Amino acid sequence: MQIVARHLLTAFEVALDIILIVLSFQIAYLMEVLFSPTDFQGGAAWFRLQLSLLYALIFVISAERLGQYNNKSSLLNIQEKTGLFRAIFTTTVLFTALNTFLQIFYSSWNMVLSSFWVLGILSFSRHFFFRYQHKKYLEGKHEQKVLIYGAGVTGQLLFKKLYFMEGGDYSLVGFLDDNIPSGTPLSLKRSRAKGGAFTTTVLGTFENLGAIVKQHNICQVMIAMPSVSQERILQIMDACIKQGVRYGFVPHLYNLRLEQIDTKNIGDIPLLKKRDYHLSFLYVAAKRCFDIAVSLTLLSFLLPFFPFFALLVK
Repeated sequence: MQIVARHLLTAFEVALDIILIVLSFQIAYLMEVLFSPTDFQGGAAWFRLQLSLLYALIFVISAERLGQYNNKSSLLNIQEKTGLFRAIFTTTVLFTALNTFLQIFYSSWNMVLSSFWVLGILSFSRHFFFRYQHKKYLEGKHEQKVLIYGAGVTGQLLFKKLYFMEGGDYSLVGFLDDNIPSGTPLSLKRSRAKGGAFTTTVLGTFENLGAIVKQHNICQVMIAMPSVSQERILQIMDACIKQGVRYGFVPHLYNLRLEQIDTKNIGDIPLLKKRDYHLSFLYVAAKRCFDIAVSLTLLSFLLPFFPFFALLVK
């Protein structure tokens, strides 16, 4: 049932994107009619409709490849906004290439204007979905209920990340901790945010793990105690296996990102070490030249739109 509901939600998002892209192209055409001597023509509107459907088809394929329809939310929705921009940029490039190859004769100005409307309207749509998913998370309505084992610094940091990042996937039930008394509340409130703080509770200790998993229908236990002994971690993992619940744990080197670590095997023993970065002068100079060239190109291309942006800000 949950899988069917998720597929239905994805289908709704795809259909909504197609409708909004068609709407964006029509708005771009109406803007052209209003701010130029061009008269409204039904044939031109129908031509834009056909082009918008082709653009929407390319966009849906690009967006799916970039993970836009996975129903997840990242920190402040930044990854989704970046993915949306990449999908629109990729779609615009491919659409422009098809326009040239098929000789559709859709002007570059109309293409840019339509793409800006697509970006604006789809960004608003994505923001609405993000707020909806985060609201569901705060209400505890997600199907994947999780329990954090460890209410220390690392556990509370994970709590914060779940609160801000994973609203699309998880619903936090509470904490387990062997050193903090049961019933201790833990609160988190955004700075400058309205409303009360988001509060959860330490529900018990290791002995209560099985009962709490059954009582709250826990799907996953997140072990956030990187400084405890390996034996204790293994005990918790064994208890999770016996309860038939998935688990994950924060490693001792959690503050190092994976791209900062090199792995080397000495026999059958893995050895982790921090990767050293040595960038050559040629690479730095070439990257700097590339950044300047791209910035100047985009600046010259977007310069005519600056008065419009200033008017919107005003």
